[in-house]
Amino acid sequence: MKLAEVTALTPVEFTKLIWVAIFGFLLFGEIPDWGVWVGGALIFAATTYMSLRERQLNGKN
Repeated sequence: MKLAEVTALTPVEFTKLIWVAIFGFLLFGEIPDWGVWVGGALIFAATTYMSLRERQLNGKN
């Protein structure tokens, strides 16, 4: 089995935030407030940007 780069898998790892929100709603009726959604979106956007930027920099070398 080949290991993938951490920067490539990090955005996928943050999809856990989405799954936790969905399961929290379905199992417990929890509705996340806007701060949770904004924070999750910021984290996901930042890690996606870092991964794409890392890929661009590695491609130029």
